[in-house]
Amino acid sequence: MEIYELLDRFELLYEDITPDISNLRRAIIDNDLPSLFQILKKYEDEE
Repeated sequence: MEIYELLDRFELLYEDITPDISNLRRAIIDNDLPSLFQILKKYEDEE
């Protein structure tokens, strides 16, 4: 099973619990760096 298949499944199953999974999937599969920065910004704001 490829990484993109796993990420797609996790996104469908756990989107309500972990909304960052969508950004992670976009960052890895689509090489969308702004999605990665959104995740980092969220965790930086929590601290």
